[in-house]
Amino acid sequence: MFAEVLDSIDPDEAELEDIDRLLAIIDEMEMKVEQFKKRPDQ
Repeated sequence: MFAEVLDSIDPDEAELEDIDRLLAIIDEMEMKVEQFKKRPDQ
């Protein structure tokens, strides 16, 4: 899904807010990965 968003962005028309939101999504994904890694095995 994230890759589709990246593909759909026109680099010539992307605004700072678009880039900030993409960076926020990456931060959220990193946080989720870290939470998943710390989860005890079930």
